[in-house]
Amino acid sequence: AAPHAGAIVARLEDEDAGLRRDACFALGELGAHAAPHVGAIVARLEHENLGVRLAAYHAVGDLGAHAAPAVGVVAAQLK
Repeated sequence: AAPHAGAIVARLEDEDAGLRRDACFALGELGAHAAPHVGAIVARLEHENLGVRLAAYHAVGDLGAHAAPAVGVVAAQLK
């Protein structure tokens, strides 16, 4: 899984919002292997597409403690 994390992260930049959404979900499933890419996931929390945003929040939740760097951003968005 870890060797593919970089390829999945690259999909976060795809023109197709569906691929960006799916990439967020996939990164969440990778758990600790996606930890180095938390910043890329967090950047999608403010995406224009609702599906991408929701998938990013889901991924952050799936990453649990590995997403600790995102806590401040998530908390700020909940205000």
